[in-house]
Amino acid sequence: MFWILRSSDLSAMAIPFGLAIDQVIPGDYDHDGKADLCLHRYTNDTFYWLRSSDGQVGSVQWGVWGDDLVAGDYTGNPGSDITIWRPAEGNFYSYDPVDSSITVFHWGKQGDSPVGRSSVH
Repeated sequence: MFWILRSSDLSAMAIPFGLAIDQVIPGDYDHDGKADLCLHRYTNDTFYWLRSSDGQVGSVQWGVWGDDLVAGDYTGNPGSDITIWRPAEGNFYSYDPVDSSITVFHWGKQGDSPVGRSSVH
């Protein structure tokens, strides 16, 4: 369950989305300038996002066990990309949920930890 406090009128909204085991990955995944609800489910390596632009749910199976989640804009478009960093390779794999384009780039080496990762230990 997501609880949202709207800045426009300070009203609270409850939105049932996801499971208790899911990890929240904040960002603007439909590139409309507003935050979307997004989560990652490790049991099936799938990202789910609720688009603020039209209320529809998008999903993509992305990554494998052991990948790090790294939220952010890695491709220069106006919103967030669904991105994982694979420590064994030192590669970032970025998926744009608007046009389904994929970008892969190498940065780092085995043993590094990306600064923007979602599960810092």
